[in-house]
Amino acid sequence: MLNTQKIGIKRLFRGIKRWWFQQDGAPSHKDKDSVKFIRKNLTKNILPHPAQSPDLNPIELIWAKMKKEVEMQCPQTKNDLLEAITNSWKNINLRFIRKCIMGIKKKMKEIVKNEGNLQ
Repeated sequence: MLNTQKIGIKRLFRGIKRWWFQQDGAPSHKDKDSVKFIRKNLTKNILPHPAQSPDLNPIELIWAKMKKEVEMQCPQTKNDLLEAITNSWKNINLRFIRKCIMGIKKKMKEIVKNEGNLQ
């Protein structure tokens, strides 16, 4: 999967000198081959993702937006659902993705300030 998305990931971070790849503790994310691929082809900077902390994961904001868009379409069949999800994914704007990613720094500061809580 990473290989098919490699160009898109690199394009997302074009012009940014230093960035980190963050992933949760799912077994497929900790696999030696996956980590080796990321370090060789994307970035040497890999951050572990704290357990049970969706507020620190930009993809959760994207999933939430997609879920809202899909629900608004009220799909009635499995094919309708697949089409709604696919259309929602295709319509995610690069600016929105970057905003989600760049907002994490502010959230992290708030969490540290509030001793582990996001208020």
